[in-house]
Amino acid sequence: MNDIYGTNLQDRLSDIYFVIHGAAAFMAEQMTNLSSISNEGKLEMEIIMAGILSYRIEKHIILQALLENNPAFSHLCQTSILNAMNGYLLDYEYLVLNKKRYPLLDFAEKHGKLKLQHLTEPDKGGELIAPLFVDENNITLCRFAFLENYELTPEFIVKNKSNILVEESSDGEYLFRLQWDLDRFYNDFMKLIAYYIYCSPLNYKNVLCDVEIDEGLSNIKRKATNIIVFYKEGEIPQSDLEETPNICPDISYALEQGVYSLNALGISTGIIGQSID
Repeated sequence: MNDIYGTNLQDRLSDIYFVIHGAAAFMAEQMTNLSSISNEGKLEMEIIMAGILSYRIEKHIILQALLENNPAFSHLCQTSILNAMNGYLLDYEYLVLNKKRYPLLDFAEKHGKLKLQHLTEPDKGGELIAPLFVDENNITLCRFAFLENYELTPEFIVKNKSNILVEESSDGEYLFRLQWDLDRFYNDFMKLIAYYIYCSPLNYKNVLCDVEIDEGLSNIKRKATNIIVFYKEGEIPQSDLEETPNICPDISYALEQGVYSLNALGISTGIIGQSID
């Protein structure tokens, strides 16, 4: 695998690590509203950026760049690092990079009139309701994702037509998804990133429940404001200094900026070509 100049990327491991480290450092800089990050948390950020960069560069080359250029990674389980990189990338690909997701109305313009059809499929639970797009030449079958029975009605679809996306899966099936479901998944992804940066850096768990994540994040403090109101001279109530807010917007913005830096540095060094749209 070569860079844009034709040089084997195995010969540019230090440049690859420079890109990862620079992007992670920039991500950390953007988290100004949150608590300071431990050294392990900063390494976790590098693994996040390494995972996202592995969309463009083979992940074993990325791992080699980490191991050869930062001794702090040498004592870690390589399989755990690879699994973490892969997990971050899969979530990022699905929630951010997914190009096969179309607004319902745009999809209907190309595939015809929408109808709801009762289908019998014994291998998939018997009778089900499925959306069909019908034009003069074709019938395009879709399925619902994460919708309750009371939502499988024409009235619900008409009311929420601006919030429904049609997603093409890897096996060629089309799924109806609600935008707020995707927003919820993205928010959960941000919470997971925050959890591993602050609460459990470099220490991955096979099973991690929502309650555990929420409890861990509840201990993260940040300053509520730069303006401190003195109720009495020499007295500053603790509640006015710190709060535990929803930190997902801060993490989301920081990740976005880190990925922007990742692509900018990758392009400037020549290890990758054009940026991810």
